[in-house]
Amino acid sequence: MPTPSKFTAEARTAILEALAIGASRRTAAHLAKIGEATLRRWMADGAKASEGSRYRQFHDEVLAAEAAPLVRALGIIYRELPDKPDLAWKFIERREH
Repeated sequence: MPTPSKFTAEARTAILEALAIGASRRTAAHLAKIGEATLRRWMADGAKASEGSRYRQFHDEVLAAEAAPLVRALGIIYRELPDKPDLAWKFIERREH
């Protein structure tokens, strides 16, 4: 009898929720009770999959979830730039290097 797939709705939700708050893929995989290699394989499968497939949808959702905390952090930094010139310089240095 084949082993049941670990690509369950519960595992995918755990991964996406963890990434959306800034967790690493390693931590997200751990929380979903899968190995990092499994998550890497799912992402590779998703990158190659056709639009609309479940692996492609997951791949795209992972990228969006990973971007969300970065966008929030950049918003905070942006709002603070007028009052903190040293922060503005750090922001420019990171963007330009």
